Amino acid sequence: MANYMLYVGTHGGEDPNRAGLLFSAALAARANQFEAQVALLGDAVFLLNDKIASETRPMNRPSLKELIDQATDPKQPYPKIVIHC
Repeated sequence: MANYMLYVGTHGGEDPNRAGLLFSAALAARANQFEAQVALLGDAVFLLNDKIASETRPMNRPSLKELIDQATDPKQPYPKIVIHC
């Protein structure tokens, strides 16, 4: 059985809830011992820009910058989250 998940996102700052769901799901996968990979396509690539990520706030969630920082924190133990774009 594979212990990894691939999440593909195409939504950028125009839809903060869908953009945030991608990173929230990856963090939940890691909490359940899955290695997560996040692939960003189209408008979602712009979410890696710090200014855009800071201004994008999904409902009832921290900013995307905070979610991305949690996902890419090198101090986090295995399993890891890898972001591709």
